Amino acid sequence: MRKSVAPNGLIEWSPGRVRACTPTGPVVEGRGVGEVVAQVPGVATAGVALHRRLAFVRETHTPPADAATVRQALAIQMAQQFPVPVEELAFDFAAEETITADGRPTTLVAARADTIREAAAELSQNGCRAVWYVPAGLGAAYALDLAGHQDGLVLDRNGAEVSFDVVRTGRLRHSRSVPVGDTAEELRAELQRTVAALECADLPVFVCPGIASEGVGSPLGTGTLQALASHTATDLDLELPEVQNRRERALQGSRKRLAGLLWIAAVVLGSLAWLDRDEAAALARERNAKHKATMDRLDTVAGLLTEQKNRFEEVGKLVTVASDPAQRPTDVIRYVTNSAPSGLWFTGLTYERGRPLVMRGNAMDREAISKFAANLAASDRYRDVTIVFANDAKIEDTAVIQFSVSAFVVGNLPLVEKKAPVRRKR
Repeated sequence: MRKSVAPNGLIEWSPGRVRACTPTGPVVEGRGVGEVVAQVPGVATAGVALHRRLAFVRETHTPPADAATVRQALAIQMAQQFPVPVEELAFDFAAEETITADGRPTTLVAARADTIREAAAELSQNGCRAVWYVPAGLGAAYALDLAGHQDGLVLDRNGAEVSFDVVRTGRLRHSRSVPVGDTAEELRAELQRTVAALECADLPVFVCPGIASEGVGSPLGTGTLQALASHTATDLDLELPEVQNRRERALQGSRKRLAGLLWIAAVVLGSLAWLDRDEAAALARERNAKHKATMDRLDTVAGLLTEQKNRFEEVGKLVTVASDPAQRPTDVIRYVTNSAPSGLWFTGLTYERGRPLVMRGNAMDREAISKFAANLAASDRYRDVTIVFANDAKIEDTAVIQFSVSAFVVGNLPLVEKKAPVRRKR
């Protein structure tokens, strides 16, 4: 999400080691925010880049839908994308306009919410304010853009570590930082391991200032930190969950206030019309037709506003059901996985609002499937637990049982209840 306030500097933060710079100044380093602020006073309002070891970057695909819908879908998928519970994460995404068979290529970034809170607290203690939080690897895309490139594997040194950032079509796809020695042999060896792990052998290699580029890659004119500092706005911002919730509540409150003001306006207009009519009582006979037409129009406006108010109330109920379900999807999936006995694993789970939860997988024997179904049935979280099928199969030379189990999640209400059509009397 783009912010209206532009930062005047950049701080790369990690516990016990902080770097900072302005768009035109050198990079300074210290053990904390206080040390770097004393050397770079221009970072009082700063963009914050989280060290690559503190931020997760994943490449995924999302449906061609609005941002709110995509965010809800990603929140459900986060349990499979990151090794941290969803409720402990701050995340954001940037989707391309291109639509493929799998959807829109999307960069998904996340960090522990407690990490951002710790960074914000240290900045606040030293008189600094963060405009946005992003992964430090985002600077690699900007460094390539400044050099006129859209794709590449960017290497940059950060103390004893070297960062490896994969950029495709101008967007950060993967990011890692590992300790690497100062010799070219050590750098080339780690580069080979990174290319194999991230499957990016097709990309050209670029190195930032501070790394000997001979035999490694093409040199870039600026480092990733300075490149990120030169951008006043980004497409990504790791907002804390409570910040997003406050913004959503403020938006809902403004909508309700607008509906109330419109309703009051209709009442005031009706009252003014009535007072005008009372003051013109002497001319009532001559102007009766005009007054009647005026009141009819106001009644029509009042009726439209009433319908609008009712729609706002229905939307409010829908938002309440959607944002505060009886059981959160993460709790449902966590309990299902905890209920699985030894010798049983899942290949897929389907969970939709208002519909049964469907779990598919493999088991070493039928007893494990029966035990799993019994565990679910014994819980007050599920009802109507049914073994849909359990078929013999083989995975290579190993005999397994492919199964499907369905259960209805208690309190899993649909977002919109189906209503019978109203028949009008003729």
